[in-house]
This record gives sequence, structure tokens and C-alpha cells, in this order.
Amino acid sequence: MTTAPEQGASGEVLTDFRRLYFAEWPRLLASLRYCGASFDEAEDAAAAAFLELYQTRHLVKHPAAWLRTVAMRLFVKERRHDLEAVRPYGMAGELLSHQHSPDDHVAWNDVIELLRTLPPTQRQVMAWAVDGYSPSEIATILGMSPDTARSHLRHARHALAARLTAAEDP
Repeated sequence: MTTAPEQGASGEVLTDFRRLYFAEWPRLLASLRYCGASFDEAEDAAAAAFLELYQTRHLVKHPAAWLRTVAMRLFVKERRHDLEAVRPYGMAGELLSHQHSPDDHVAWNDVIELLRTLPPTQRQVMAWAVDGYSPSEIATILGMSPDTARSHLRHARHALAARLTAAEDP
């Protein structure tokens, strides 16, 4: 996806894009949800990011990271006036496929609720970490130093651990 498509290769470009879409759509929605987006907000930001990627695909070297960055910026732009506000959301299980058990739905809701208790930057850094990105990659994507990304991750982990410990105590 790093070069402009040649004449006659449109079928191949569409197949590559389709593969990327099916691989990244659920992960992108989950990442946005981890950062506090409602299901509708996540879908809107993800759809707009995919559309923009399709229009500029020949310029993008790392489409998965690019999608997350653009979708997050679109979501934040929509919610700039009050990033901490959380709209009511439906079952998070909408993101889970039929292969998951009902217990996965409970765990999914618990994770989202825990992440929503974090400050916005910690929540965003943790969402990227949950998606498997290293602190250095997160720093590059979010425009911060690797030490700052590690610091946000450390504070988020400590806060989450404290909340989980408090929830277990009678």
C-alpha cells in the first residue's frame, strides 16, 4: 500500500484494502472504545478514517497505525469541547464476534469501565498498549517522548491496579 497503484491493478488494490479493513476494523473500534468513545462515535471516526485512507492509500506507509492516529484525532475533534463526557453506550458485545462466550461480554464491559476512570492521555496511551504497541511506537504516534509514554503507562497501570485491588477488598 506504499506506492500508487498501476493501471489494471485496481482489483488487487481493492483486495488488499478489503483485507486491511476486515483485519483492522474491529481493532480500531476497540481502540476507540478503550479511549472513551461510544459505539456510534467509534464507528463514525473509524469509517471516516478508512475513507480518508482509501483516498490517500498510496501515501501511507503504515496503514494500521495511520488509521488509529487519524480515527483518534477525528474522535477527539468531535469531543474536544468535553473529552471527559461519556455518552451512554450500548452493549460492548457488539464488537465481539459470535465466537466469544457471554463471560467475554462481562470482561469487555469491565475493561471499558476501568479505562474510562483514567485521565484522557493515560487512557489513550493504555489503549495503544492494549493493542500491542510499544512505548516507543506510542510516543511516535502521539507526538510525545518515549519517557513520557512510559510514564503515562506506569501511572495508568498503578491507577488500574489500585482500582482492581480496592474492588476486591470487602
